[in-house]
Amino acid sequence: MPPKKKKASRRTAMSAVQKTADFIIALSQHPELKAEWKRDPDGTMKYAGLGDEAMTALKSGDPERVRDYLGDDAPPGCFLIIFPKR
Repeated sequence: MPPKKKKASRRTAMSAVQKTADFIIALSQHPELKAEWKRDPDGTMKYAGLGDEAMTALKSGDPERVRDYLGDDAPPGCFLIIFPKR
């Protein structure tokens, strides 16, 4: 009998969100990373290990969408620096 596929656990989902929150914090703290992200957002986010859902939220440039993706793990105010109000 083949092994059962494991469902994505809540812990895995939380670690993906935490990884995204950590990436946002790093963008706000490291100008060279932010410059690289602006130059090559997909490559930078893939290198950081972010998933498709996180990448879509960040590329949207919409602070509300990013906040919704991060939920309670949103780092206070960090993405407002990265995504200035329109």
